[in-house]
Amino acid sequence: MSVERKLSQEHINLIKSAIQGQLTKRGFHAVITEMEEVEVSTQRTSIQFETAPFQTTPVIFKSIKVTNFNSSIRTETITNKQEEEIEIQKIWISVHVSYENFDSGHNGTKLFDFSCTAYNLDGKSHVQEINFNG
Repeated sequence: MSVERKLSQEHINLIKSAIQGQLTKRGFHAVITEMEEVEVSTQRTSIQFETAPFQTTPVIFKSIKVTNFNSSIRTETITNKQEEEIEIQKIWISVHVSYENFDSGHNGTKLFDFSCTAYNLDGKSHVQEINFNG
């Protein structure tokens, strides 16, 4: 039995755009090539993404790419100002740079944490409370 996906493609695109913008601001000009909500267990989903491989100048690694090291999607129900119950998703992603050494060893380090709230209202997908920490 699979877990129901919580996010629309529009939510994913808004999250992708926010993270891509933050990477560019930090000097990482690598394009996010994949981002999707995936089933982690029978009870939860998370977001996975990666960029195209890129290089530094001078070249110090065999290859480098930005990925998510970990992520979570937590569902909550809130009441809006019109006293309607709305289901929201609290999203957290640890954005990580991974690299391969010339001797084929792999390692990486955290760049920053991303968090936001996603929900649907009046037939539209919304992503708000976007935060970058680190």
